[in-house]
Amino acid sequence: MKMVLSILVLLAMLAGCASNRGNPPVCGGQQNSDTMRTERLVKLKSRTDAPMLYWISGHYAVLMPPDSVISLLQSWVAEDMYGPHTPTLLSWVKASIPLAEDTDLNKYVIKSTRLENLPRYIAAALLQRGDASVIDLWQLDKDKNLSDIQVLELASSGGEWRYFCEKSGEEILWVTDMIVGLQLQAPPNNRLEFARSARPTRKGGAPLLAAQPRR
Repeated sequence: MKMVLSILVLLAMLAGCASNRGNPPVCGGQQNSDTMRTERLVKLKSRTDAPMLYWISGHYAVLMPPDSVISLLQSWVAEDMYGPHTPTLLSWVKASIPLAEDTDLNKYVIKSTRLENLPRYIAAALLQRGDASVIDLWQLDKDKNLSDIQVLELASSGGEWRYFCEKSGEEILWVTDMIVGLQLQAPPNNRLEFARSARPTRKGGAPLLAAQPRR
């Protein structure tokens, strides 16, 4: 466990060298005037010594109970969410149980690049329900995990996003839930309603697994 976390700290420090920490962070960044914001605080689980699945985002590690990850993936498979590759990830994770040590979800991604964005959405789903722990890899010497986080949901004429941040506003991770196609147009007064009505159905297609958010 200590060796794994030491490696994560080194990686986070290297990534942090390129980041700009001089400006006050704003969760979700600056939005357009038509953007609707919904935010709340979510209480997180306390970190334990039991082996966890984890995903690294910047200098944060999201630690997730294996049973919770499996349960989530099973629900996605049942609802046909996130494409035909979710069952593959589910089978690989189940084959790894019980975990011998903390395990990076990217272990499975490198077996198939089609799974590339699933860990991000798994982390987001469990964070939203408070079924995960978060540690700041820059603060490991304090042996402390975050007690709660800010969850921000944004909806605009362009789409819908979720941001997960520290209470200070510093971003932990974000996900894109839906982007309205550029070829689709709606009257200015109905853009938000149009954006929500354009959400893909679960059977017809899952929310977009985007690599970058649209700001």
